[in-house]
Amino acid sequence: MLIVQGDAECADWPTLIERCRAAFADSSKVAVWAPLVHYTPFDLDTTALEKVESTSLNIVTQTDGIVLALSAAVISRLMRMDYEHNQYGWGIGWAALAFAYANQLIAVVDEGIRVFHPRERGYDGRAAKGQMEIFLQQLTQEERMQYQLLDTYIRYQRLKKQPPPDLG
Repeated sequence: MLIVQGDAECADWPTLIERCRAAFADSSKVAVWAPLVHYTPFDLDTTALEKVESTSLNIVTQTDGIVLALSAAVISRLMRMDYEHNQYGWGIGWAALAFAYANQLIAVVDEGIRVFHPRERGYDGRAAKGQMEIFLQQLTQEERMQYQLLDTYIRYQRLKKQPPPDLG
């Protein structure tokens, strides 16, 4: 399943779809696929774990949900979750990745195709984050552990980017 946010733009949607299909066809380990997104808080500098050799794919800790493809196994897992109190959708990507890594699968970002996304939000991010925290309470113990590891990695990468404090 390929999910595209309404405000996402791509110069070549047919190529995006083909690259997505190819990523799933080339590896049974791919559970989550996304293109490289111009403007996301989850850039490759923050999320990349490892480059897949001889490809444009990067194994990542998060993909954002701007354009996202999910394997059948991930969809099956997500279908068992309750979305009644998650009107903004935050946390769905985390649940997908937590499930993937808890089941020895991977998430990838394809830096060979780019999607553009505006920086602004048309909703309250604090409300979305609160809903996400409630939504993620549905994760299994194994998924929660994976979520915590993935989130910790991203926080560490962001911390490394900050300049050292001025001690003088």
